[in-house]
Amino acid sequence: MSATSTEIHTRKRVLFVDDEQPLLDLVAPTMEAYSGGLWDVVTASTTTKALAELQERTIHLIVVDIHMPVVDGIQFLKLLQKKYPSVPRAVLTGDASDERRDACSANGAELFLEKPRSPDGWEIVYAMLNELAKTQQETGFQGVLRRVGIEDVLQMECLARHSLVLEIQGTAESGRVFIHQGSIIHASCKDLKGEAAFNRLLGLRGGQFNLKPFTEPDERTIVGSWEFLLMEAARMKDE
Repeated sequence: MSATSTEIHTRKRVLFVDDEQPLLDLVAPTMEAYSGGLWDVVTASTTTKALAELQERTIHLIVVDIHMPVVDGIQFLKLLQKKYPSVPRAVLTGDASDERRDACSANGAELFLEKPRSPDGWEIVYAMLNELAKTQQETGFQGVLRRVGIEDVLQMECLARHSLVLEIQGTAESGRVFIHQGSIIHASCKDLKGEAAFNRLLGLRGGQFNLKPFTEPDERTIVGSWEFLLMEAARMKDE
């Protein structure tokens, strides 16, 4: 297959919807650069313009801000869920509260991301969105954030210094990972807890997962950095 033919089959058209034009002017070249030319980024500063884009051409992924005039992001997600249910939808917002996250998930958002506070953060945003933009249905974990790996979710939430509980349900085992202000503080899986439970959960080959509001665990069993924990879990999975 030629390079031109390959590009035709792999190039993704991604629509960003945000009322802040300076942000859109930054996002388009940044995302296209990270994609190595495999993303065609389309922008819209209003939901009306976004709907026009959706009617005129094929869109592989829609990325929506929450706070927009006339029709806000949550209302727009609800509309997209009815009119374009097959198109993956993500939220990119500066208001990453648990309440907003739950509302977006309830209205069809498959990924909830916080706008980066530093230039390096855009690379992580691209990596997460790129997983969601892939057309093929991947095996492995499915859940509120389908087609995105547990390791990616943990990295994103820790970098954003969020507090939450990641619930994981495998075919034979289940457990929870507790994150507080970006640090992994506890994990439990059957009779295991701490790093042993964390490694067992990340070693599961399939199942479902979901993000829940943070609750204080009965105990804190993990003190190491999340970076080390993920590297160690990956090493053990490869063995």
